[in-house]
Order: sequence, then structure tokens, then C-alpha cells
Amino acid sequence: MIPLLSELMSKGTLSLSLAMSRVIEYCELNQPDERWKVFRDLNYDQVDTMQHWLEHVQGENPPEEPLTGLYFGLFNPIYEDEVTADIYISGSYQEIEVFEDEDWLGDQDYFPQTGYAHSSILSQIYRLAYQENGLENEAEYPLCLAYGVLVVNHLLKQTDVTGLFHKNNKSIYVAVGYDDGDYVILGKITPNGLA
Repeated sequence: MIPLLSELMSKGTLSLSLAMSRVIEYCELNQPDERWKVFRDLNYDQVDTMQHWLEHVQGENPPEEPLTGLYFGLFNPIYEDEVTADIYISGSYQEIEVFEDEDWLGDQDYFPQTGYAHSSILSQIYRLAYQENGLENEAEYPLCLAYGVLVVNHLLKQTDVTGLFHKNNKSIYVAVGYDDGDYVILGKITPNGLA
């Protein structure tokens, strides 16, 4: 699925709903099941709250030191006594010699207080995956990863991220993924956006 996500991210004009439709088609081809159709009705293009969250994090909880890496982690928190899916933001101040070396992903220094997105789409994917007779982890894992990667890619291209930079910062590496699983390297962000 990672090559598909790379292809979808390279198409700058593709809507998130269309990109997620392609991901769902991919999942259906690899695991034919009519239950995939329930995920097609979600409004993946509704990103205003996610954009507001990223802007709020930078404005209210900017990093205290220059960031070298920014990690958007997918996880399963418990909100209001219910397990769900969500994404958070964290960052590293440590020097990253080789970005592909994943050690920096586990060595985060920046954990903003408002770092949890409370993503409605990730929550909806989780609920649909675990409803009665749902596809469970067969759907949650690839769809949450795909949406996390695609929405962060979209946000970093559409949102002013200068609040994450110190005067000595020229670029920050970015990755999205599961804390204990797959991740995708998006590239670097500069004060001008994602490169």
C-alpha cells in the first residue's frame, strides 16, 4: 500500500475523498468483501477541524527548541470511556544523521499539550471497523494509516507551518505512522511548506 500512497501524494490536485476511494479499492482487491463499502460514505475532504488543530498547536504550544523531526503518530486512545483511533503530533530536537534510521521516531522531545487531533474521520473509521460484523483491524489498520498520511500531507501543503520553526531552522523531517507499526516518510517541511 505504501507505493499507492506515494503515488496519491504526488497528485497534488487529488481530493482526499478520491484518494481514499482509491485506497479502499486497493483494499477490496486484496481482500474482497462487500463490507468495505461502508467506508466510502465518509466525508474525507472535511479537514477544517484538522487544519484548525495544527494551527492551534503552533500558536499555543510552539516548540521550545529547533525541531529536526516531526512525527504524526496514529494510536488508539480512550476518550469518554470508549476506545477510538486518533493522531497526535510530536517532534525531535535531536540531530538526525540518517532520516531513514527510525531511531529518531522513538526519541521525541516535543509533546504539545494540544497535540491530540481528536480526528472525527479516524474515529468514524474505527467505529465502522469495529461495528457488529465489521472488518475490525483489517480495515482500521490500512485506512487509518492511509488517511493519516494523506491528511497530514494535505495539511502541510495547505497550512502555514512557520510556527513550528525557530530562526535557525531550515527544514524539519516529517513522518506519519503507527507507534508500533508501519510509518511513511513524507519528506521535509520548510517555512514554505512540504518539500
